[in-house]
Amino acid sequence: MYRVVFESQHPRDKRLIIERGPWLVDRASADYWKTTFSKLLPQQFIWIELAQQDQGLHEIP
Repeated sequence: MYRVVFESQHPRDKRLIIERGPWLVDRASADYWKTTFSKLLPQQFIWIELAQQDQGLHEIP
């Protein structure tokens, strides 16, 4: 399972902000969400990471 991760900088103090999506998806879905969010959020660096299912996160079928 995979998770989509968003990286950006805080606009005022330039702190690095990394947010991991709370959902686990298969690779095809992760690619779809990365492509979709990249178009909507061009100021953020977005990537996909391999996720562990035992982290208490929700899996999207």
